[in-house]
Amino acid sequence: MAGGVIGDCYGPCKKARAIGFNHVALEVGDIDEALAFYGRLFDFELRGRSKTSAFIDLGDQFLALQKGRTTALAKQFPTPVHPENHIRT
Repeated sequence: MAGGVIGDCYGPCKKARAIGFNHVALEVGDIDEALAFYGRLFDFELRGRSKTSAFIDLGDQFLALQKGRTTALAKQFPTPVHPENHIRT
């Protein structure tokens, strides 16, 4: 969106420069099945786990699995930005 309305910014705005994703959060129907599925695809380390969630390290990011399927889409895509480009409000 070039030059459009972003929050309180009208016209050209200085934007943060994304440098990647910190983690992805997904809702799953079953934590054990999700861990088994991702275990067949990737070599990962289990960062933490409870009855309703699990966190697995994948490279320099992590995957957060949450029990409770309300949508098929991921709900979070936190994006780190370059320290010199933090947006201040």
